[in-house]
Amino acid sequence: MVTHGNRPTAGSSCVRLMAAALLLSLASAQGGVAGFNKVIALELPLLNTELQKAIPASYGNCQASTASGPAPNICQDTGDNLYSVHKPWVYKAEARWITGLNTASFSSIVLTNSSGTFDGVQGAGMFQDLPASIHIEQCATFDRCTKLWDNTHACCGQDKHFSFGVKLSCDPSTHQLVDMGLSTVTIDDFKIQENVLGIDLPAEDITNPVHNAVSSLLTKLLTDPFISHGGKELTLVQFLNDVGAQYISQLC
Repeated sequence: MVTHGNRPTAGSSCVRLMAAALLLSLASAQGGVAGFNKVIALELPLLNTELQKAIPASYGNCQASTASGPAPNICQDTGDNLYSVHKPWVYKAEARWITGLNTASFSSIVLTNSSGTFDGVQGAGMFQDLPASIHIEQCATFDRCTKLWDNTHACCGQDKHFSFGVKLSCDPSTHQLVDMGLSTVTIDDFKIQENVLGIDLPAEDITNPVHNAVSSLLTKLLTDPFISHGGKELTLVQFLNDVGAQYISQLC
């Protein structure tokens, strides 16, 4: 049916209604994401408390005898050094353990939205201080070795930032987020601050295994239940479903 004058046709009215419905849907989704992120920002102190309770202070060869003393408790023992090498007549090197892991904290956890619904969760945080127990010896004739240094300040630095991403899908029957696994975990590079001149030992040979150990530990923590909430132990995504249910229902 066609109307007269400037009055719209039935067809144009239908298009406008569809466009309005689409705009309302997008606005609702964006409101859900914004509201969700505000709620999660308020929960960061609780999440940091739970994170620091769940992660050990130290990780590696907890029983190792070192010039700096034992690894600070609580130490998660790996049964061996994080790195160990002996090149006869040249050098010995070992990274026994790393500590300061329980100085980790989240600075942000947000639901990202670039397609009108959501893409996943992006998080960021920082380790305040990550001292590692490292021992280096220089070896000479008949493989007689002398200590160059043995300390916890040569590696791995302060204010080490990390970030992570969690892939998500939506369950329309429960109106909840579904954890599809971690997409990324990154941590700032570790560096050796002490002098290793005279030894043909690339610093990354030591720092890479230590970095990988911390990355693996963080990955496992972000995957496993570590948050005590409502009498249950929850994973990060389960916790987000609990506290952000009002807004997630707008998205799922």
